[in-house]
Amino acid sequence: MKKPDFITQNGLLINKGFLEPLKKLNLDSFENLMNFSGGQFVKEKKIRSVVRIESGSERGFFLKRHYGGKAPTVTERLKSFFLNSGKEDARNEWEMTLLMASLGFPAPTVIAFGSSGEGKEEKSLTLTEEVIDTQRASDFIPTLTFDKNGMDGVHEKRRIIRRLGSFAKKFHGLGLNHQDFYLVHFFLNQKTEDIFLMDLQRVCKRESPVWRWVRKDLAQFVFSAMRTDNFSRTDILRFTQAYLDKKESGFNSGEKIKIKSILKKSMQISAHDAKLRERSKTEVL
Repeated sequence: MKKPDFITQNGLLINKGFLEPLKKLNLDSFENLMNFSGGQFVKEKKIRSVVRIESGSERGFFLKRHYGGKAPTVTERLKSFFLNSGKEDARNEWEMTLLMASLGFPAPTVIAFGSSGEGKEEKSLTLTEEVIDTQRASDFIPTLTFDKNGMDGVHEKRRIIRRLGSFAKKFHGLGLNHQDFYLVHFFLNQKTEDIFLMDLQRVCKRESPVWRWVRKDLAQFVFSAMRTDNFSRTDILRFTQAYLDKKESGFNSGEKIKIKSILKKSMQISAHDAKLRERSKTEVL
């Protein structure tokens, strides 16, 4: 994929192909995008928000804004440095989106990036083009049941799961880690068979795969898959076969040890999730 041409203007790094549409919307400056009050809120947290903006064409824009929060402690800074876990911000998402596209992965088209300030005063944003004709894997897989679609649906589900396994194999093989590798972040285009992995603000790129981070990603995937309707244990096996490029179910001793380790980590994530849910209920009461 050809890398876009960029221009620096009004506190933004802008994809030249989108300069005129942004001017028409009066969104060609960092200040105007950061203070934009319209659009449809998709997600809103204290430190981050996501808004869909009508662009006047078939594809809308997604504006993700990061707001300054509590400055990281010395311990958090050291942990980030020694574990090479990266910084969760708009710049990292921008760079990782461009990297994913350059590596041959389907990725949203980047439109603009901007940042200002430091620490508690830091603000940053990314603007990307909407990816159309896609569905979340976590929403689509539950519809592919025998009752609803017959054996065609069953076969389609199995193809999708194997494609997800192959995607994950390539992703990790290039030294990439997502750190939020849940099924909800995978979007499927059934016409092109493209798989889009979204929410890239925490993605890290290392020279080669690091097991502890691969294990974490795969455990997150397994945890979310097992909580998804119509995603069975046999489907987990199919995903694993595709990930390990196996035609049959047999695994060697080293692979079995790693699979057990992933399942153990998945159970830990499940236990932690249960604690958080219980704590949330208590706080509401």
